Amino acid sequence: MEKISIIVPVFNSEKTIERCLTSLINQSYFDIEIIVVDDGSTDRTARLIEKIAEKTSLVKYFYQENSGVSAARNLGISKSNGEYIMFVDSDDCLEQNACELLISEYDVDIDFVICGLNIYIGDKLLRTPNIGQKDICLGKNIDDYWELRKINLGPCNKLYRSSLILKKFDESLSFGEDTKFVIDYMKNVKFIKVISNCLYNVYLDNENSLNRSSKSNKLIPLLSVREYEKQFLEQKYPKNKDCRIFQRFFLDLHVVVTSIIKENKRKLALQLLENNLNQYDYKKILGFTKFDNIYYKLFSIFSTYHYKYLLYILVWTRIKVGAL
Repeated sequence: MEKISIIVPVFNSEKTIERCLTSLINQSYFDIEIIVVDDGSTDRTARLIEKIAEKTSLVKYFYQENSGVSAARNLGISKSNGEYIMFVDSDDCLEQNACELLISEYDVDIDFVICGLNIYIGDKLLRTPNIGQKDICLGKNIDDYWELRKINLGPCNKLYRSSLILKKFDESLSFGEDTKFVIDYMKNVKFIKVISNCLYNVYLDNENSLNRSSKSNKLIPLLSVREYEKQFLEQKYPKNKDCRIFQRFFLDLHVVVTSIIKENKRKLALQLLENNLNQYDYKKILGFTKFDNIYYKLFSIFSTYHYKYLLYILVWTRIKVGAL
C-alpha cells in the first residue's frame, strides 16, 4: 500500500480537534500518517493532541511558534513521508472512506484527485458543493477549468502526489495563499479525476475560522492571487479570450466592498472604499469584462471610475434588500 500523509494545522482548536483527529484515525484506508502542526496554541489544544497521540502511533505531533497556517502546512509537508498528501483543517473532518476512495482513483495517468464537500453549521447540512464525476485534461477546454473552480479554491478536498508538490505555501500572503498553492500544483498536472462523492466535511461553527474572518482588508493579496491565476490561464490556454478571469477581479472587489459596507459606518466605509478602489487600475480590464447581470455591470462601471457614492448606494441597497 502507498502511504497518505494527512497534514493538520491547528491553532486554539480545543473545541474541534478531537472530532477532526477521530475522523482521520478511523479511516478505512490504513496506511496513513497524521501530521499535526500546532501553530502556537494557547488553549488546551496541545494537551488534547498529546493525549490522542499516546493512544495511536498514527498521530505525529509538532509544535511551532505562532507563524500562520501556511508555515504550519509547510512544516507538515517537510515532515511527511507519504507518496500522497492531504490537508485537513482542524475545524473539519473526513468521511470514514475518504482516503480509500480518493487513492483508488489514482492510476499512472492521473495527477490529481478531487472530491465534493459537505458544508455544515452545527449539525445542519447547508450545501454539498460538487460537480459530479469528471475526467479533466487541463489545457484542453477552459470551460472545464471554470467548472472545476467551483470546488477547487482551497487545498483540503484533494489528494496530491507528493512528487508533484514543487512549491509550498506562500508564507508572505495573508489571504489567498491556499488558492496560489493549488495553482502551483496544477502547473505540474495534466489529468485530473473529480469524483462526485462529498468526502470532506467543512464546519463553520468556529467564530475564529478563516471562513468567517473579515475580508475588508484582503484586497491586495486577493489581487495578487487573481493576477497569478490569470497568468496560469494564459499559459494553459494561450489562444483563449475568455472573460471570466477579468470578471473575477471585480467579483473579488465586490466581496471586499460588501464587507466594508456591512462592517463600518457610512463615513468610514466611503474612506475605505476610496482606499481600496485605488489598489488596482480597473480601466485596463473593463473592456475585457462582460456582465449580463445589470447589478454587476453597474458595480464594475462605478468601481472603475471611482463613483464611490453611487457604489455605496448600489451595494448598500443590495445588502438591505437581501436582508428583507
